[in-house]
Amino acid sequence: MKNYSRHQTAVHDFTFIPISPAIQNINSAMMYPGTGLLEGLMVNEGRGTNKPFEQFGAPWIREKELCDSLLAGLKHIDITPIQYTSGSGVYANELCKGVSLFINKPDTFKAVSTGIVILLTLIKLFPKEINERLYITNANPVGERHLDKLLGYENALARLKQEYLPEIDVTESWQQIIQPYLLYS
Repeated sequence: MKNYSRHQTAVHDFTFIPISPAIQNINSAMMYPGTGLLEGLMVNEGRGTNKPFEQFGAPWIREKELCDSLLAGLKHIDITPIQYTSGSGVYANELCKGVSLFINKPDTFKAVSTGIVILLTLIKLFPKEINERLYITNANPVGERHLDKLLGYENALARLKQEYLPEIDVTESWQQIIQPYLLYS
């Protein structure tokens, strides 16, 4: 692609073409690797709203408390407490309380790290309410242990509840692995 650099700030450098019915803008596309982890839990990840993966909630969440806790740990996104009713997905047609997310520093935003902080915060604040969700996909036809598949290790929720943190900063090793395949600098 003429004049393309893989390090461009996607938010400003080109027009976004929707890649999925659930990913209609660059903010949701950038959030998806992190907030998509919520598909493994009984939390609405914004599906059934006009902001999938840019907001999340559940009827049992205390949105102000969640917002305050997330603000303490996340610096590259704006976080606002919200209430919404989803038209589909988990908790469809129920009032969900949660937060809305907007990436304010796209150059330094790390989606997966953000998603892990969100998971750990939900577990800390709502340990009794956090449960796994059956999520049927082609890769997971029975829908069980979906969070395991998303994070790539067994008993993911139990491990997160014990504060086991998966290795997520693989930048250096990944750069070495992928270098021979990069078409653009």
